[in-house]
Amino acid sequence: MRFGLACLALLLLGYVRGVGDEAAGSNVWQRLQQALDEGAKGFLWQAEQLAQRSPRFPVSAREEFAVLLIESHIRQGLWETGWEEAQRFLLREPFSPLRGVVWRWAGIAAFELRRFADAERCWDSTLASLQSRTAGAPTEVEATIGYWRILALLHQGHYQRAEGAIEAYVQRYPASPYADDVLFFQALLSELQGKYRRAAEQLRQLRQLYPCRSATAQALAREAYVRLILREFAQALQLAEELEILLERFHRGDTLGIGCEPPGSLDIPRQELLFVRAEAYREREQWEAAQRAYDELLSQFPEGPLAERARLQRAWVTLRQGRAEEALRRFQALRGSSDREIAALAALYGALARKMLGDTANARQELLELSLQPDFPATAEALLELGQLSYEAGQYRNARLNLERAMRETGEAHTMLRVLLLLGATYQQLGQWENALRSFRMAGELLQRGDTLLIPRWRRYREQALLGEGIALVFLQRPAEAVDVLQRAVAEHLANALQGDELLFWLAEASYASGDFSRATETYEQLLLRYPKSSRREEALYGTAWCAFRTQQMERAVFWFERLLKEFPQTRYAVEALLRKADALYLLRQFRDAAAAYWELAERFPQTTEAEYAAYQYGYVLYRLRDFAAAEQAFRYFVRTYPRSSLVDEALYFLGWLSFQQQRYEEAVERFRKLLEAYPNSSLAARTWFAIGNAYYNAERWQDALEAYRTVVERYPNSPYAVEAVKSVQYCLLALGQTEEAYRWADTIAARYPATRLEEESRLKRAELLFSQQRYEAAFREFAEFARRYPYSERTPEALYWAFRSALALGDVQEARRMSEQLCRQYPQQWYSVQSLLELARFEARLDLRRADSLYREVERLGDSLQAAEAVFQRGVLAYVRQDTLQALTTWAELLRRFPSTEFADQARYQLAMYWRARERYDSVRLYLAPVALRSDERGAEAQYYIGEAWMREGRCDSAVIAFRALQTTHPGTENWYSLSLLYMGECYESMGEVAAAIEAYRLVLALRPDDEYGRTARSRLSRLQRGGP
Repeated sequence: MRFGLACLALLLLGYVRGVGDEAAGSNVWQRLQQALDEGAKGFLWQAEQLAQRSPRFPVSAREEFAVLLIESHIRQGLWETGWEEAQRFLLREPFSPLRGVVWRWAGIAAFELRRFADAERCWDSTLASLQSRTAGAPTEVEATIGYWRILALLHQGHYQRAEGAIEAYVQRYPASPYADDVLFFQALLSELQGKYRRAAEQLRQLRQLYPCRSATAQALAREAYVRLILREFAQALQLAEELEILLERFHRGDTLGIGCEPPGSLDIPRQELLFVRAEAYREREQWEAAQRAYDELLSQFPEGPLAERARLQRAWVTLRQGRAEEALRRFQALRGSSDREIAALAALYGALARKMLGDTANARQELLELSLQPDFPATAEALLELGQLSYEAGQYRNARLNLERAMRETGEAHTMLRVLLLLGATYQQLGQWENALRSFRMAGELLQRGDTLLIPRWRRYREQALLGEGIALVFLQRPAEAVDVLQRAVAEHLANALQGDELLFWLAEASYASGDFSRATETYEQLLLRYPKSSRREEALYGTAWCAFRTQQMERAVFWFERLLKEFPQTRYAVEALLRKADALYLLRQFRDAAAAYWELAERFPQTTEAEYAAYQYGYVLYRLRDFAAAEQAFRYFVRTYPRSSLVDEALYFLGWLSFQQQRYEEAVERFRKLLEAYPNSSLAARTWFAIGNAYYNAERWQDALEAYRTVVERYPNSPYAVEAVKSVQYCLLALGQTEEAYRWADTIAARYPATRLEEESRLKRAELLFSQQRYEAAFREFAEFARRYPYSERTPEALYWAFRSALALGDVQEARRMSEQLCRQYPQQWYSVQSLLELARFEARLDLRRADSLYREVERLGDSLQAAEAVFQRGVLAYVRQDTLQALTTWAELLRRFPSTEFADQARYQLAMYWRARERYDSVRLYLAPVALRSDERGAEAQYYIGEAWMREGRCDSAVIAFRALQTTHPGTENWYSLSLLYMGECYESMGEVAAAIEAYRLVLALRPDDEYGRTARSRLSRLQRGGP
């Protein structure tokens, strides 16, 4: 599965980074021991120097002889004898001024006997004795003894106390010749505690404070090594270069003239220099340079303390250079190393070399044998590699067993991390998502707790842990949690991600699963832009297209599906992409393109269920295009190609319906009956019988239609078509002249189907028939009875409304008012309620203007925009009738503000224009009529005419002619206004002196209207112009 491969690729790098890491702790410990041993070598020489500088005390010959004897024993290396003599002197001479000297020699004897606690105690006494005589002022003797005391503390492993002593020493004796060594010890202690950043800073300060001391070269070497641990490889190489320059100067003697102390031994810094340089090159994957550095170290120090590790690293570099056979020989040579850890790693890496050579069987066998050795120090690493082999071979169950055991065996954080990540990937492949989630979360917790400096490529591992956790949450259908995890991964790692496209892809997938299509789209598109060559591109294009489809952005959906199909012609999503592209085009009403897409799918993938649907849709879209011949051919193809499809009955129905649409009713009935014969239990049966009835009805075969409709009612009373069939039966009966039977049909339905929708519809239809025949009293009773019988029916408001209309038609205003009040009380927001108020107001306007105005105000408050607009307009009319012109104008202006796009707004504009026309305010006339003139109906023509008339009345005949011509262009079918505009246009031409144009206009009127008043007027004017009269 795709999601595991990235984890595998990352884990394969694990051992490259981890080869030198195991040595970090032991290396610093060995270096501290070397430093302490180096510091102890000069004890006797330092003691003799102190003896020469010590003050002379007046003592007895016996005391002086005893001290000389103690010194003699110790100088000869008789440590035990010297120690015993010193103890006897201290017991025998409690007040001797030489006790401080004896304590000093006793400490040296104890130190050499490795009785470091006794040495510390002796030197403490020496310091106390010295400080009591010097009144607290520091002396060179004190500085030396203090240095020895620090060595004793370090040898005892009392590092915390040693740190305190070092701090005090540096403050009290900054000029001491041992201050640089003490600071070097301090840095080593910080390194031992894993405080590498502090150690590096302390070593840097040592070099600044004491640039020419013996510890300077060692500090350079050690700082370079620490920078290596901190993964600051460039700085490590720079420090190594500085160290090499310094060692060359010491070797040539260039530094002696400026007073620089040479290090105690040039070998240790030189070895460290070469090793650091080689390690830095290896970490930077500069294999050739690393090889040369390891070879130089081994040629100069073949038996040095770093030689065996250098040989191991050299073999690893050879393996990374692709020379697996040579690497294998080198690893095999190291399997006999006296260093148990080196031998174990050589055996382990030898198996890796075999694996690289393609000898996986022997590699697996060697790793298995290593993992079974009871004292093998790298059991977890061997099991990890066994798990890796099984994973790569697709043997995920074996991989899981080996990795689970590796997890139990290891106690080292870096190895545990690699095990958890590969185990999580293995669980992914096995579909064990809860286990995968647990593994990746454990890896994440380990990374959070661990020191980022001690885990190579910490950010890479963190990225992989978050990615694996996010994927597992997606498959566990916990998308919201997945989004949180993956967003954190993207924020932390995308800039330098190893698998940035994977992070973005799974974040998009999680966002899509959580329903956040906007973020999913943004993330998919970010992936496409940032990683144009990603292996996830195909899926990202598909996901982007689906996001657009799900959010009803059909143009974008078409674009992205087309792009997917263009970039990946053989995409595994081709079927789905073609189908959704076609559906999107259909929803965009681009039926021609939709038909092409449906047909492409049906033709390319005929054996799929999607092709079956597409073939059906192809016919349906052609039907929507009213290409009936092509649609019929498409449906015939569908029935022939997919005879067992669940859509066959739909296709057969459409074949009948196509005949119906082309008014080939007999053919339609025949096709519908074939459908019913082939699929008598089809869900389309009721619809088909109803269509048969409609076909007969349109063919005026009323009796056959009646039988078909009755079949719908009797066989399928619960079908929605049954309700329409009930009405249609009544229409047929009326067409057959059986009016009374049409009325009784409602009773028949009520008896057969009591308390059903059919009964409701039949009764309501009977009432409607009565109303249509102007039998208003009977209609009123039927509508009122319906409302009483079915108080909770959805048709009851309609019934009450028609009862209201019936009462109004009878002139029974009181009953009409009662019906309207009942409607408004029971259904205050219904259209029927408001409409009853509106119609009652129109009626009341003839009787009581104030009452009518009150009703219109109520309609304005409750109605929809059209009803409210009419109410406002009628209130203006009422005000005008009351001769309250200001109120009328104000009300119509309010209408234009609130409902500017309604029919009644245009009526208000006309009324306002006529008001200002009567007052010769022609600019206002044109202002109000301009929007009305845009209409294409009679009212628009009238408005255009009055605009021209307004120009003409102002004497602007040129503008009037333009307006009249516009009317001829935009409203040629409105004969009266067209003819009138021609007459006025001719008059304008006469005024302008264009007689020929005027004659042409009048002739056109005469041609259109030769026998009416317009024609007679045009004939009269033509005669006048032809006579040459004015």
